[in-house]
Amino acid sequence: MKFWRFTKMSSKSELPLNILDFEQFSIETNKLENRTQQLLKNQKITLQPGEQLLNLRVALADYVTGADAKYAYRIAGFQDFWLEDRENLVRISGLPYGNYNLEIRGRLANGQYSSQEIHFPIQVLKPFYLKTGFLVLSLLFLLIIGPTFYIWRNSQLKKRQLELEGVVEERTLEQLLDKQLADADFSIDNLPAQLAMSRSQFFRQMKQSAGLTPNQYLREMRLQKARKLMEDRQCRTLKEVGYAVGFQKVAYFSKLFKKRFGKNPSEHLSLQ
Repeated sequence: MKFWRFTKMSSKSELPLNILDFEQFSIETNKLENRTQQLLKNQKITLQPGEQLLNLRVALADYVTGADAKYAYRIAGFQDFWLEDRENLVRISGLPYGNYNLEIRGRLANGQYSSQEIHFPIQVLKPFYLKTGFLVLSLLFLLIIGPTFYIWRNSQLKKRQLELEGVVEERTLEQLLDKQLADADFSIDNLPAQLAMSRSQFFRQMKQSAGLTPNQYLREMRLQKARKLMEDRQCRTLKEVGYAVGFQKVAYFSKLFKKRFGKNPSEHLSLQ
């Protein structure tokens, strides 16, 4: 086994404190990797976001009472107190981003500290979303996209509101027309006033929502109601069906029905 020696200062004991191995967690491989040579070369520890886990094993070169030695470490800038244990493994995890200094020292069985200490700077990098460049870009994105999204969202809400209003108006119109379908003399011109709309507004709304003129819409409702009456066997003759939906002439009713559904109403009635 190789030992790497660091000589910092001399006071009580000249026994060297050696690094045995250094392991660091890697996100790419999702496991601890031996990076001892990299540590000795760079003389610093750099941790990427999500890689805040490392193991550093050290040992005093005391071949007589080495088993009774103790080891202490602290992370200056994170914890200013020393942690001491007989185990010679320094395990660090969960450091927040920032710059720190790792200090390790050994204590002999007679209570003397080794004059040689291990010092390594530790840099825990910020996550990308906390870096200045990302924050600036995010702010610019919000400044540019935010108002655009607000305008788009408002337009969508207004559009939805108009659609809902159109649905309400259409259902109201259907209810009003349904009551008047049997009246052959009913005029579509009476509806705008009942809906609190102008005649031009009513025609425009009808065209936008149904794609039909008011008279075409009225005719469509009458034909649909006629088919429903026949399907439900509520009428026995074409005359009854025609009168029920505002058609006084059976021939005219039959002509419109066949044009709309491709089948004579008499055939439709006989099939039910």
